[in-house]
Amino acid sequence: MYPFFSHQQLTREIFELRDLLVKPNGMFPVWFNESPKSFLENKEFIVCGSGCRSEIRVLAKSANVIAIVDDFLCENQSHIFGIPVISSDAWVALAAGQSGVVSCILAPCGAGFQHFSKVAAQWGLPALLPLQFLHLLECCKVDRSGETGRFFWYGYEFFNSVIKNVDRLVGAADQLVDDYSRTTWLCILLYRLTLNPFYLEACAVGHDKKKFGLNSYSTNRQFFDFNDREVYVDGGAFNGDTIEGFLRACKGQFKQIHSFEPSASNNQLIRSRLNLLQDQYLKPLAASIVLHEKGLWDINTTLRFNPGQIVPNFEASGPVQPQSAHLVESNIVGHIYERSLEDNVSITVPVTTIDDATDRSATFIKLEIEGSELKALHGARQTIEKNRPKIALSLYHKPEDLMTLTEFIAETDMDYRLGFRQHNRLCPDAMVLYCF
Repeated sequence: MYPFFSHQQLTREIFELRDLLVKPNGMFPVWFNESPKSFLENKEFIVCGSGCRSEIRVLAKSANVIAIVDDFLCENQSHIFGIPVISSDAWVALAAGQSGVVSCILAPCGAGFQHFSKVAAQWGLPALLPLQFLHLLECCKVDRSGETGRFFWYGYEFFNSVIKNVDRLVGAADQLVDDYSRTTWLCILLYRLTLNPFYLEACAVGHDKKKFGLNSYSTNRQFFDFNDREVYVDGGAFNGDTIEGFLRACKGQFKQIHSFEPSASNNQLIRSRLNLLQDQYLKPLAASIVLHEKGLWDINTTLRFNPGQIVPNFEASGPVQPQSAHLVESNIVGHIYERSLEDNVSITVPVTTIDDATDRSATFIKLEIEGSELKALHGARQTIEKNRPKIALSLYHKPEDLMTLTEFIAETDMDYRLGFRQHNRLCPDAMVLYCF
């Protein structure tokens, strides 16, 4: 965390930004003085950063993109989508003093964002920041369906959710137990209001998921203590990495583990991992770990399951993004795809509740289930009332998660203390609410 950040400073910044953004044309820079439609049709655009291919493709289909700036790629590749790839020096030479040339800074990571922003400011180049770019597309009703770029995925819908609920969201920071949690929460709000990666990099901790340290994603030892009587529910066990993290955290001493993972291929990976892990622990793992090849929901039923987050354009031998498999009913990709497209690639899987599947025995629940977290919590009400289990809860899959999930925990009246951490400095995922 950068030392000059304070809770009060960030709160003030959020409200000042809100007041600016809700003004007419407040989303655009001060030099923006024509209708969005005319602007998109008549300007020439230079994209700063080559990594956001979905965003570049959408802009190139809708406007005149004359160059893409990438100081490293330009040495080995001359074009992307038929558009010249140029250096920063060439960018300045092309855009300086040209009011008809607008730069779009679409660099999702801090170093690139800072570099392009500084160059644009130094040379007085008209530039749109990521959120302004998205707002331009939105005003012009540009079709971006099926495009899964970072800014499309975590951008406009997440911004709208924050701007409409700023007071409630800022107030929620006061429920968190420590200054770092409160400051991280406010940094996330500022990120969603700006898409400036500085705010992610300022607060992210423990972002290497392959390491099982004190800042571990699901078993964060700053908030959780474990004993040999733990009954662990791993909601969204994926390939068993978080089961391994739990085993390390409790040193192999636990009562039972319930793994919930509806993907057949992922369950094979879990079995393979557990076979390897057995050599590290005296306790026979097979007798104490139940692999439920089911999803989690608020009732026992069958639902449609997309085994990979992205709907493939071509036939594929396996899921495109198996780590993001999800229940279609969670509507996690509703702002990206038409529902019918997901229906075409989905399969039917059983889902159950934590209460029923574990006989209300859980003492620690981790939920990373791609937008179904709230449903799963409703299906764990009796467990929560009976045991007050520790909960590690993902908060980033849907725009409303920051509100709906924290409010659910508060409404349990179980006097949970809450910690909050952002675990990825490069992407606005891996946000966890720790309830203890």
